[in-house]
Parts: sequence; structure tokens; C-alpha cells
Amino acid sequence: MRSRILIAALAAASLAAPATAAAEPDRTATLSADAAEFTFDGTSASGTHVYESNLLPFDPEFCSKTPDSYCDITHFEIKSGGPVGLRVSLDEFTTPVSDFDLYVYKSDAAGAVGTEVDNSGNIPGEAEEVIVSGAAPGYYLAVVPYFFVPGGGFKGTIAVTDATPVGEAPPAEPPPGGDPAPAPPPPGGGDPAPSPPAAPAALPFKAAKSIGSARKARKSKRLAFRVSAGEAISGLTVQLRKGSKVLGTARLASLPKGSRTLKLRVKRLKAGSYTLVATGSVGGAQQTATQKVRVKK
Repeated sequence: MRSRILIAALAAASLAAPATAAAEPDRTATLSADAAEFTFDGTSASGTHVYESNLLPFDPEFCSKTPDSYCDITHFEIKSGGPVGLRVSLDEFTTPVSDFDLYVYKSDAAGAVGTEVDNSGNIPGEAEEVIVSGAAPGYYLAVVPYFFVPGGGFKGTIAVTDATPVGEAPPAEPPPGGDPAPAPPPPGGGDPAPSPPAAPAALPFKAAKSIGSARKARKSKRLAFRVSAGEAISGLTVQLRKGSKVLGTARLASLPKGSRTLKLRVKRLKAGSYTLVATGSVGGAQQTATQKVRVKK
């Protein structure tokens, strides 16, 4: 297994590197108006992918066919006269407790890794899905790291909607039926009442519903569980609370967009329901997210 120091060095180096080809794809596919869905069986293998140690972002350059960096890769092309709806999903795991992740990237005909489109990283046993509206025609990669898979595979589906024949643009939307009539003035001829202030936006932060075992937490003095950020968050603080009592805290200078493993220090934890409170900044605005979670025995 690669050391965390080596992985961190590779991750830092990859930030400045140009797009490179991922490992050789396991399969290729073409989706179009005439072939809108492609299903496949994910490779049956074991894997304990180490890319998320210390919240390192996933890099498909780490992919290989060894257990500590195993990935299943599909290189596919969308042929259409205009943008399409795209859905990539994984389900029907051979081993129900398996923990697969899913990353979708732009690519080219040679299979080079381009910009990340989106990703999915649910808790073990849950299906993964990426849905994109207005996906441009072209090449893509669906990369599935085997984060913790005792053995077996999955059923994969890649599907498009609203694809049109190449060279044929999608039908234009009808023009609007004119501007709406202006709102009548308020009684008395005064100025309209000001709109109420908008509610503050919630922090785009979400954790797994079940965040670990109390028995293991008492031994290790920490919980390690999956979290996801819809946007990059800076100055993140996550607290585990029971009522007004704070039982554990984690702090990160930044949390990039995507799915990661968060490690939270705790003391004297029991099984039961708790509240997870996350605060941080997005675009310079301070935001908060609150979520009910459960700790198993």
C-alpha cells in the first residue's frame, strides 16, 4: 500500500500537471438518439482505495488494478446535435456492504482526463448516481474507485435523454407570450411594500446518516465518516452535539467540492441520535448546516 506521504506528494504534483490518460478503460460505449442507454457489469474485484486519507482529493491518475488503488473505468462518447441529459449510476452490488465511489470527467478520443463534471460518494451499500442537465456532446470518463470493496462488482448504467441526430439542433422553445402585466399599485398610491429579506443560504455540506460506531469511537477517540460539499467551503467547523452539549469537533481550513472522509475527535460517546452542526464560508459568506445523524453501538 502506498504511504500517505507519497500520495500527498503525487496529489500536489498533479495539480500543476496537464491532463493525462487514466488507466486503460475497461470498456467503451457510444450514446446517441438511437442508443440512449448503455448497461454493463462492473469488474468483480477487491479494493481498499487509499486516496481519501487525510481528505486528499481523488485523482484518476492513482487508478490501477491493484487493491489499494483499484478503479473500473468506462470511456464513452455522446453523439447528439445538441446538449443532452446525462445519468450515470451504480447499483445492484454483488456484496451489499461494498463502498464504491463514482466520478465523471470530460475526456477526448484518446481517453485523457479533463475537468471533473460531478461525483457521488454515498455511505457503504448505497447506490451512486451522477445526473447532469445540458451535457455537451463529446467524450467522457466514468471512473469508479473501489473505496472499500470486500469483493464483487456492480451493475452500471449510462443513459442520455433528449439526444438528437448529429447535425440536427434540438427544437427551439416557443417565444414567451409577452411581458406580464405590471402589479397594481398598493392602496393609497404609495410605493410598494419592500420584499422581505431572503433567508440566509444553507451551507452546502452533508454527512452520512450513520456516522460510525460508538464502541470503535471509544477506543480510537474519533469518528471517521463520509461528507460531501456542493461547493468549496473555507474555514469549516463541524460539531457533534447532544442538545446544547458539544461532544466532538473537527476543523478544516478548506473542504473542496466533492465527497471526502471527515475525522472528528470525540469523548465518551454512546450509541444514539445526535445533531451535526457545520459552519463555514462559501464565496465569503458565512453559512451553517444542521443535520440529524446516528451513531451505532
